[in-house]
Amino acid sequence: MQYTFTDINSLKIKLLVIMGVSALLYAVVFLFFTMLIPYNLTVKKQKDVFFRRVQFFTGLVSFFSAMLFYIGEFLVRGWEPKMDPDYSMTMVGDLLSFVLVASAVSLVIYVSTFWLIARFLRSLVGYKPWTVFVSNGKIFGLF
Repeated sequence: MQYTFTDINSLKIKLLVIMGVSALLYAVVFLFFTMLIPYNLTVKKQKDVFFRRVQFFTGLVSFFSAMLFYIGEFLVRGWEPKMDPDYSMTMVGDLLSFVLVASAVSLVIYVSTFWLIARFLRSLVGYKPWTVFVSNGKIFGLF
């Protein structure tokens, strides 16, 4: 089977769904890792908050790296041979131009899922996951 321009939209939807679901999974997994960091109420009381934020951004960077690996390996090398040879470069270019949109949407899904679950867990388990976003009344320790 060779892909044509009519199939390119279905490939874009598949890409967006795969990236969205993987963003949800990464957010849940790294939220769990963030909850494992214990409170540290000593003189350096912000050290545990710092480690939670590092864990959050590590998840964000590793998710973005995994997305780029998936796009490079599976999308281009896996689907390019199945495309119509006359239009393969145009279709690959069209898919790669969609990568920015899919990446932005999936990163927003990662951050918003992490934020929503942390906000919900704040009332159940405590402030551990919520301190990634707000600590001492400051958002990310800046504002």
